[in-house]
Amino acid sequence: MISCYNPAKRSGPLANVTGDLTASWDGLLKSIVLSSYIKSYPGLLPVLRLLLNWGHVTGLLGHGVDAGIKSNVLVFLLLIFCVSKKLVQNFDLPHVWKQCFHVSTGQVSDAVATQEWQKVLSALQAFETPKVEKGTPITVGDQPIGEILITFFQAYNTTLDTEIPQTFASLLGVRKLSELLDPEHLRLLKEHMQRAFHLLALYGDAEVLLTISASEIDRVIFLSEALSYTMAGSERHNAFELSKKTGARVTIRPSLPGSGFGLVLQAIGTESAVTAVERALNAMATQALRNKAAVMSVCFVKEAKHVVFEGI
Repeated sequence: MISCYNPAKRSGPLANVTGDLTASWDGLLKSIVLSSYIKSYPGLLPVLRLLLNWGHVTGLLGHGVDAGIKSNVLVFLLLIFCVSKKLVQNFDLPHVWKQCFHVSTGQVSDAVATQEWQKVLSALQAFETPKVEKGTPITVGDQPIGEILITFFQAYNTTLDTEIPQTFASLLGVRKLSELLDPEHLRLLKEHMQRAFHLLALYGDAEVLLTISASEIDRVIFLSEALSYTMAGSERHNAFELSKKTGARVTIRPSLPGSGFGLVLQAIGTESAVTAVERALNAMATQALRNKAAVMSVCFVKEAKHVVFEGI
């Protein structure tokens, strides 16, 4: 899968196309499995594109070493869900290895690969021809993709926490998809999926889902004195860690002169992301109160010459 970021905002079929660039055998195997599914079930393509778009607008997905949730997690979450509902068949791992060998040794030409993808697009375009009754839904298996999306988001707990088929377990190196995420990102993903289910069930419109999911709020939070002392001197690092953990854009700065000591945090992002920042701050404040050194630091006075301790 290739990432095609479009900084010039050019129009055309490749506008706003995003993906993952991989140079590993593991990544190549996953790409072959994904492309094989799409070629066998073309209806998966629009579902996956919508799902990845949703992941990006919500701030769930990222790229690089520090990315909290990789796009592959959402991709295989959907594929495993479809296998569990018998909408698609499980894949054959030895066959995937064989395809991987053919690709890596140049036995698959670009012309053949292009023809295979043209067949996928033609199958989807067939739903827009006059021969097809207007309003006929695209399906995967025998189920419309709209219904698949709703039930997919609704079954987030089951899909994430249930043991996955052995072929997927061998490919991904885990028994459950939840093992690919740390606890905080797992909780964040579940919250977003639950919210997406309610939005789709309420409005029945993917565009509304993306629009509401992408809407951002700007919240300013005045940190407590104890938490301010804990973060003092490492504001940029703490802001970076909160941004990475929650998906919101976080900045931490000193309060205005004359307002006393304290730090001000600004969080910009989706409602779920900002809520995650507030939850993380509450956890950090609780930890700061438990940390005797942090509490003790509040007692120190800047430029003081003596420190007095009382007690037995």
